[in-house]
Amino acid sequence: MLLNLTPHPVRLYSTEREDGIDDLDLHHREVIAPEPTPARLATIELGTQMDGTELVEFGHRAEL
Repeated sequence: MLLNLTPHPVRLYSTEREDGIDDLDLHHREVIAPEPTPARLATIELGTQMDGTELVEFGHRAEL
């Protein structure tokens, strides 16, 4: 299952689509609709490190 936690639809295209093409339907595969409640990113200040250091974590989805 893949969730779209952005407030916008995410459009997926096949690898055959070249960069710089304006036609949105060419090699279009799927649209992942946004969830009803989007996620919001926030920074976390860590007390074990210097002030001003932020921790950001990213997750990856394979085979898109």
